[in-house]
Amino acid sequence: MVSFPFEFGVMFGDIGHGGMLLMASIFVIFNTELIHKAGLGILNKVRYLLFMLGLFATFMGLIYNDMMSIPL
Repeated sequence: MVSFPFEFGVMFGDIGHGGMLLMASIFVIFNTELIHKAGLGILNKVRYLLFMLGLFATFMGLIYNDMMSIPL
């Protein structure tokens, strides 16, 4: 369960894009009824997976020292 988000983070490794994915998933986690009313119920099923994908991508971006494809 953890290996796919970790390998996604290794592949994607970017602070900016991973942070955007992380913020979007946090929005989905805290607004589940709003997402359900909008007809996007599939996001409620994958919300924690998206959170882990964003978390690992941001973490690996910090390790790679990369933000929006620009080295820091």
